[in-house]
Amino acid sequence: MILDEGHLIKNPSTQRAKSLLEIPAAHRIVISGTPIQNNLRDLWALFNFCCPELLGDNKVFKEKCENPILRGNEKKASDEEKRVGSDVAKCRGPITLEKAMLNHIVYFLELRECIQPFFLRRLKSEVFREDDGEVAKLSKKSELIVWLRLTDCQRQFYKVFLNSEMVRSSFDCSQLPALTNLKKICDHPLLLTKGGMAEKLLMHIANGERDKFQETSDRISCKISFTMSLLDKLIRDGHSVLIFSQTRKMLDLIQASLLSRGREYLRIDGSTKASDRIKIVNNFQEGTGAPIFLLTSQVGGQGLTLTRADRVIVVDPAWNPSTDNQSVDRAYRIGQMKDVIVFRLMTCGTIEEKIYRKQVLCRSTILWSQLVKWKDIFGACMQLR
Repeated sequence: MILDEGHLIKNPSTQRAKSLLEIPAAHRIVISGTPIQNNLRDLWALFNFCCPELLGDNKVFKEKCENPILRGNEKKASDEEKRVGSDVAKCRGPITLEKAMLNHIVYFLELRECIQPFFLRRLKSEVFREDDGEVAKLSKKSELIVWLRLTDCQRQFYKVFLNSEMVRSSFDCSQLPALTNLKKICDHPLLLTKGGMAEKLLMHIANGERDKFQETSDRISCKISFTMSLLDKLIRDGHSVLIFSQTRKMLDLIQASLLSRGREYLRIDGSTKASDRIKIVNNFQEGTGAPIFLLTSQVGGQGLTLTRADRVIVVDPAWNPSTDNQSVDRAYRIGQMKDVIVFRLMTCGTIEEKIYRKQVLCRSTILWSQLVKWKDIFGACMQLR
């Protein structure tokens, strides 16, 4: 059995993972560009599928390998815990009794040696090398973090929402809904559709009607305003562009702004039929379609080759940085002969700034979800101005 996009079975409790495990197979191969997305247990799940019992019990794996790294990244971690966590994560330094507290370092070294025969890693720089092995065909990828200031309207929405009952009540329950709404305001206030929330907030800051609000959509959202200005230059210079967003509603707003400017575009999201996706992708790749391609990260971030594009705009950051990386890899992959530039749009002084800081930390430790403390992020957001 050969399983592409193998990270989709990272949670062994899902029906998908259970069903695949029930299929008899003498040999199993998992292919993934991002085998570790959330935590080291993702790696355990993949090996449990390919080589059952190779890494032992999940609980023991978590205690011996993952927990030391997590403890080392906590704010209240002791110097010893930080040192052990760093050494386990990087497998660095000589093995001493002090560093090998609870045998964590030894366990990690044994783990690396254990999986090495079954783990084949290939970097793009290795795959793209020519036959002579000297000159690499790999094009260059540059990533730019574009820091944007909220528009006056967004800033007012943001402040009003921070003082809302939903935010105040979130300290006693899950903060995720409130954080999600803060992210929506950073993208566009019109995304706040639940229970007429946008209209209710508008009552606090303006007497305008929603129709008039819609007409100035691109001026209300700093991200749409910047995207339209950037597209004017990129298309004029002959570039093809991929635009990724987490939600279809945000793509709808971007699409409306493109139509108002007479821009042609292609689009794929969760509502696009599989048969139509192939046609749309072929039109784009062959150059017969529009140079602007709108995609949702969940649908367009996997399994597509879109190497005609040499510019990528990531409109809104995902909680999991691997999601954004998968999206970028639609353009930066085998067959790409041009240098690729990625524009990641972030709003200053908002929840997105906190998300980005966590992403940077998690990329360095390969541990994302366990390092994200909802209350830490939420409390920091309340201090933003």
